[in-house]
Amino acid sequence: MNDVINKIFCIGYPKTGSTSLCEYLNSCGYKILHDEHEIFKTMYIDGVIRDELDNCDGISNMAVKFFRDYDIRYPNSKFILTVRDAKSWWKSISAWRHKEPSSIKTTEIYNIHYRALFNCTFPNMNQAIYSMTLHTQIVSDYFKYREDDLLLLDVNDNNKAQKINKFLNIDSNTKYPYHNVQFNTYKG
Repeated sequence: MNDVINKIFCIGYPKTGSTSLCEYLNSCGYKILHDEHEIFKTMYIDGVIRDELDNCDGISNMAVKFFRDYDIRYPNSKFILTVRDAKSWWKSISAWRHKEPSSIKTTEIYNIHYRALFNCTFPNMNQAIYSMTLHTQIVSDYFKYREDDLLLLDVNDNNKAQKINKFLNIDSNTKYPYHNVQFNTYKG
C-alpha cells in the first residue's frame, strides 16, 4: 500500500461499475466499504460524515456528491470517478431500480439515495442523465488542477486494472471483476 494516500473515494453514480471497482480494490488489500446503507442514510439526511470512514481505506457508492467534504476531511486522498455512456447507463439503472425490492427498509434507503442523486425519487431519463452528466462535470472541474488526485474510469475501458494500479501506485496482477452484468442487458 501507498502510505501517502489517506483514503480512496469511489464517487461515480450507481451502475457505473462501483461494485466491481470496490471488489477489485478489496482484492488489492484495501478495505473499501460499499453501499453501507446506514452510513449513507445518515450522511444524506444529516450531512454527517460518520466515524466509520475513519476505520476503513475508503468508500464506494455512498454519498458521492459529498466528494468536496471528503477531500477536506481526508486530505491526500484519491478519488475515482466511474463513468459510463449515458444511454446504456440509463437502461442499467432503470432495470436495477425497478427490480423487486427485498424489504421496506431497502426501499426507504434507495429512495433517500435517489432523492440525493436526482432531486426526486423516480427520475425520468432526461433528469437522470442530466444529473449524472452534471456530477461528472462538477467533479472534473473541481479536480481540474489536481489531476493526480482524480482518476476518470470508464466502465467499458478494458485497461481498468492497469489504470487503477498506476493511479494508486500499487503492484497487482489481480484480474478485474465484472458484477451486475444482468442490469446491462435491459431492453426497456
